[in-house]
Amino acid sequence: MKEHPIIFTEDLTLKILSGEKTQTRRLIKSPAKPPVNVGDYLWVRETFLEFRIGHYVYHADYTEKGLGELKRDGYKWVSPIFMPRLVSRITLLVTGVDIARLQDISDEDAIAEGIDCTPTMSDGCTPIQKFHALWLSIYGEESWDLNPLVRKIKFEMIKNVNSL
Repeated sequence: MKEHPIIFTEDLTLKILSGEKTQTRRLIKSPAKPPVNVGDYLWVRETFLEFRIGHYVYHADYTEKGLGELKRDGYKWVSPIFMPRLVSRITLLVTGVDIARLQDISDEDAIAEGIDCTPTMSDGCTPIQKFHALWLSIYGEESWDLNPLVRKIKFEMIKNVNSL
C-alpha cells in the first residue's frame, strides 16, 4: 500500500466530497509501471490557506463573496502543488484500476467521473458529451482525438488519514 498525491479541479473536489465522483481517468505515462494499485491511497491536493496557525481553509468551499473577503483581509492562497500531506482533508482508497482508451468511456463511467447529466436531460446532452467537454477543458483540444490510453482509477472516500 502506497500513498500518492492527486490534484482535481475545485468542482470535482466538491463532487468527491458530496459522493458524486468515484472514479478518475489519468493519462498513462508508462504502461509497464502502474503508479497506482488497488489498496493504495490518494490524498487530494487543493488550493488552501492557513487561516490561523494549524487551521486551514480550502478555496473550493468559498463563494466569490467569501473569497473577496479573504483577499481583502490579506490572505494569500497556496497552489495545490505546494500542499503538504498533513494539510490534505481528503483521502481516497483505490478500489479498482483498469487501462482503457479514453473514448471507450461509458455513460455509467462518465457519471462516476462526476458528470451531472443523464441521457434523457432536456438539453439533449449525454454524460459522454459532458465528459468530453470536461476532458478538453483540462487537457486541450488534441487530447480527445488522440484517444490515448488512460488509467481508470475507481475510489471511495475514507476517513481522512494524514499519513499512512
